[in-house]
Amino acid sequence: MLGSVQSVPWLGVACSGGTVILLALLGSEAGREGSSTVMDESAPAPRTTAGLSVWELAVRYRGMFARLGVAIMLVSAARGARQSVVPLWAEHLGLHESTTSLIVGIAGGLDMLLFYPAGKLMDRLGRLWVAVPSMTLMACATAAIPLTGTAVALGVVAAILGFANGVGSGIVMTLGADVAPPDNRARFLSLWRLCQDSGEAAGPLVLSAATALGSLAAGIWIAALAGAGAAGSLARWAPRYSPLANLRSRKSISAVP
Repeated sequence: MLGSVQSVPWLGVACSGGTVILLALLGSEAGREGSSTVMDESAPAPRTTAGLSVWELAVRYRGMFARLGVAIMLVSAARGARQSVVPLWAEHLGLHESTTSLIVGIAGGLDMLLFYPAGKLMDRLGRLWVAVPSMTLMACATAAIPLTGTAVALGVVAAILGFANGVGSGIVMTLGADVAPPDNRARFLSLWRLCQDSGEAAGPLVLSAATALGSLAAGIWIAALAGAGAAGSLARWAPRYSPLANLRSRKSISAVP
């Protein structure tokens, strides 16, 4: 509203520069490993992985990456597409740039407000209690975007998208920490992050390809399918590999005399 569209990239440059300055002033915490992960004997991850290379870890955990890793890729693909679908549909509706910015900003604000509650819920009930509802709601909201025809309707759906993403805040790396071998955590998480980044890069590409071959609405609906696939995959595979996937059911079992 205060400037032209050309001024927006410069705002990003200024924010990036401020981040670099803060990091330089605060210093780093390199060399710290995260706290040890609670694992049980039913978890298939072997604990003797110290000294294994990234490639050797990928081979050893190929089953996990082929299942839970693909689920993480779908999560990231849905999230990556989420950042594109709202501005694209706003452009399709002919909304002004300031209106689009306001819609995206409100959605981002809702997303940010849920960081802490989502983490508390994850720790109390388990990962699935935020992962599956988050991706299910994201799939439904994404699928509803082509049905909107006004700025208000798009704003409501975008707010639901922000809420859905906020509910699942931190789920990807939290699951990664759950299943990572304690004696080779850093290298394992680098592979985990590769799955995350690959999915995040693929989301907008799939959206663009589907739009080019069909229509923008078709591309958005395909992005919604990624969210639905992520919800189903996490519900199927997270309990197999993460002992913290459903803490509520584990507490119920342990309470039985």
